[in-house]
Amino acid sequence: MRFRDREVVVAAMCIVAVLVTGIASAVVRATTSSSTASPRAPTVSSPSTTSTTTPTTWDPRVLDIVRFVETRRGLRFKHPVPMEFLDDTTFDKKVTVSGSPSVGQQNELNDTLATLRAVGLAEGSPDLQAADNKLASQAILGLYSPHDKGVLVRGSNLTVDVRVVLAHELTHALQDQYFSLDRLGQSDSGEDTGYRALVEADAVRVENSYVDSLPSDDAKAFEATRAKQAKDADVPDVPEALVDDLSFPYVFGPAFVAYLDEHGGNDAINAAFKKPPQSEAQIVDPQSYVAGVTVTKVPAPALTSGQKLVDKAHDVGQVSMLEVLGDRLPFDQAWGALKPWTGDQGLTYRENGTVCFAGDTALKDAGSADAFETAAKAWAATMPAASVARLSPTVVDLRSCDPGADYKHAVLQPSAFKTLGLRSQLIADLEQQAKLRYAVAACTSDALIARVGAAQLLALDDVTDQNDPRIRQVQQVTREVLPACLHSTTT
Repeated sequence: MRFRDREVVVAAMCIVAVLVTGIASAVVRATTSSSTASPRAPTVSSPSTTSTTTPTTWDPRVLDIVRFVETRRGLRFKHPVPMEFLDDTTFDKKVTVSGSPSVGQQNELNDTLATLRAVGLAEGSPDLQAADNKLASQAILGLYSPHDKGVLVRGSNLTVDVRVVLAHELTHALQDQYFSLDRLGQSDSGEDTGYRALVEADAVRVENSYVDSLPSDDAKAFEATRAKQAKDADVPDVPEALVDDLSFPYVFGPAFVAYLDEHGGNDAINAAFKKPPQSEAQIVDPQSYVAGVTVTKVPAPALTSGQKLVDKAHDVGQVSMLEVLGDRLPFDQAWGALKPWTGDQGLTYRENGTVCFAGDTALKDAGSADAFETAAKAWAATMPAASVARLSPTVVDLRSCDPGADYKHAVLQPSAFKTLGLRSQLIADLEQQAKLRYAVAACTSDALIARVGAAQLLALDDVTDQNDPRIRQVQQVTREVLPACLHSTTT
């Protein structure tokens, strides 16, 4: 009992440290409010981003970063990597799309927007290409191209900020030399999403270690630069779904990689590269990945006469479906319905000239499917043209058609994506800093969010005083909920 009392005290103090050092910034590091905090582009880039000539020696200015990455990652570079340091204008040209889209491309953009409106994740008529370009320009600081085997960095001088970016991107180069990153971006599957999260989070892990190793003055300069970039970031007209897609690896991947690191270090992470996670769900719950929980192969939704396929069937994903339901339903209801997710398949089709979405979701048992069906029907009731059908004891079909550009609806805040990201970060910090078992950390995090509220917890990001009454409240709630979590996970 004494050991448990100690766990309660340590966890309560850990929560204070997490909140005071800014958990929200970690959760939303790639969202519109802090899009330049350290997010990177999806690792696959367009051809000819940099020279394909492999140098025979390293640029002497980056040798210390190279050695740091090798040491932290436990692998040695097989050969040097070409690097380009570009000014903002030149870099933006590399990561954005110029010119007007072709007729075919514009049709695809229109169908994408209509699909987002059909599932309630967009409204009006935003210019998706312009939005994507703006997001890339604001959020991408560097990238590694598996096609060209080279690194591009925003910044002509080797400032401390640029050196941190190099630590991240050189980690990608090292990954590619040992595990090959060519598979990235080749499909819309859950495997690709899971692999992307692994790749990026591993690089974030090395990047963070590099930041921790900086001399005090350099660390202060780096934090000041990042704070300014976050303050200057402005992408209000970008649909949040696009931001979330870019953010997923950085919001959920670090906790996944931290779990592997804690339970096997670099060897466990190397093993994950050889046998990657298969879904968003395995990234959110690393225990399911380690336990070898398989993803259910769900058949594509069936179409009837008069319904024409717009794009091939694809994995939707647990978190992506949470974004849909959580846009209209309370987080606890939406997440409760999707926690037992085991697999899904979705597609876009056109009926009577209108773009529609169909998604079939598999749950672990009939009772879980009942809960999901109830939540899906509550969501469908908020949409002008949506329906829900039970296809089997464990599979539920949800369909919705584009309500048009004029349809408006209230959006719940904070989003389900941010709330789940908060949960993921809390779990990881309670595991690492308070040394709680995963199940106890998850139980405690869920109880904190339920008792205090995600909005209140995220609002504590700018608190610097550990004696702030709001911090004391969270500390007290932690003391109250943790004993029950310790008991429930051991009985």
